[in-house]
Amino acid sequence: MNDHRWIEKDDAIIFYIYKFGFDNIPSKSDIAKKIGVSVGSINYRLGNFKAIEGLGKVNHYSALSEKVYSKYKNYSKSRLRSIAFPETGATMKTAQIVETMAGNKLYQDRARTALP
Repeated sequence: MNDHRWIEKDDAIIFYIYKFGFDNIPSKSDIAKKIGVSVGSINYRLGNFKAIEGLGKVNHYSALSEKVYSKYKNYSKSRLRSIAFPETGATMKTAQIVETMAGNKLYQDRARTALP
């Protein structure tokens, strides 16, 4: 997990969690596993978004997190969810999302594509 390179897709997932919480999405540990980071890394990244808003203990943050925040801060829950969790669909339950993410080639081989 030490060699992880954060990309916009990863930060979009974390920003969704920061903004809307874990309602009907995979657990923090499931998301960490699929992204390829520790739960601690997820927590640190959540701290980036707090810092951007001037909250919390951290006073610095990544340029990527700032870019994601600026790009998606005004998105609705459903619109951001479709970007952060495109595999979920509008009505999937958490167990279905975890199963879908586990089979998603994006998360298996970390092949990356640009976001809209």
